[in-house]
Amino acid sequence: MDHSYYLTFKQKKRQSELIFNVGSEDKTTALLRLRGRTTKSIFDKIISSLSRAGCVTPIESGDTKKYWVRDDVGPVLGTYLILIRQSTNPDYWLSFFDELLTGKYSKLGSMFSCILESAIDLSRYTPRKSKRQAFILSPAITSSLSPALKVFIKTLKKRES
Repeated sequence: MDHSYYLTFKQKKRQSELIFNVGSEDKTTALLRLRGRTTKSIFDKIISSLSRAGCVTPIESGDTKKYWVRDDVGPVLGTYLILIRQSTNPDYWLSFFDELLTGKYSKLGSMFSCILESAIDLSRYTPRKSKRQAFILSPAITSSLSPALKVFIKTLKKRES
C-alpha cells in the first residue's frame, strides 16, 4: 500500500504546532501533533536535515508550511517524532536525527518503520477518552513508546562507544 507523508507546521499567535499526516495530497489523516515552545526550532532543524538528505518537497508556505516527505523516510520521521515527544532536551535528539537519516544510525530505519506500524496497530485497540479521534496514534501509546525509544537509543550509543 502506497502512503504519502506530510509534515505541516502552523504558526499561531500563542503556540505553534507540528502535525504529521499520512494519506494523499487531497485527503490526509493526522497521525500525531507536537506543540510547545520548542516546536518551531524542532521543525526548522527537521526540515533542514530532511532537505540536506533530499527527502522533502515544499508544498505550501506562509503561516502554514506543508512539506511532502519521501515515502521511505516517512515512517522513520513518524517514529522519530514519537521519540522527541515531551523531550526535555530536544537538541540532543535533533543531532541524532542527522545520524538516523544518513549517518551511522541509518541502519535503524527499518526498525523505526516497524515501530510506527506497531504504534498504529496498538492505537486501534486502545480506548479513547473521547469518541472523536483527532489523531490516529493514541497518546497513551506514544507516551509509552517515547521513553522506551529514548532508553534504547541511549543504551545503543553507550555500548558503541
